[in-house]
Amino acid sequence: MRPWRFRSKTTLGVALLLFGTVSLLAAGLDVAKDIRGMNDVVPLEATPCAASPERGNRLFVYVLHGNAHCPTCEEIKRLALEIVTGDYASRLGKGELLFRDVNVEEQENGCFIETFQIFTTSLVLARYDASGALTEWKNLSAVWELASDPAAFRTYLQDELDTMLRRGNGS
Repeated sequence: MRPWRFRSKTTLGVALLLFGTVSLLAAGLDVAKDIRGMNDVVPLEATPCAASPERGNRLFVYVLHGNAHCPTCEEIKRLALEIVTGDYASRLGKGELLFRDVNVEEQENGCFIETFQIFTTSLVLARYDASGALTEWKNLSAVWELASDPAAFRTYLQDELDTMLRRGNGS
């Protein structure tokens, strides 16, 4: 009687282990699919947080974060601010480019989570038209992988900014 009981417990344990493994794999694939989709530039109709109170054809660089700040989050913010204020100072001065540090855990900023589909600290480029309506945006999710390599981070952010700035100028 004991050997049978032992085999049934072992079989049940293996079945549960396989179920858990398959479930984790399915969840991982689902998250990977979502992350891949975040790299697309998304044209947008009006949604909450989809309007800028600052009228004009502008490109915003948003550092979107919560109350907690990990070292990588801080490095993403530091590098982005350094690049935008240094390499794009003339665009900032003309008001064509704006940098905003936004805590999405503050009640008035919560709508950024849904509008930009974020779940962690994110660097987002957002284009607004002359009426202040959000027309396109892109979550620069590769900044997480590049935060430890400032030169690669700089190249990536400059390429993305230049592309969005050209598109905004109609070129």
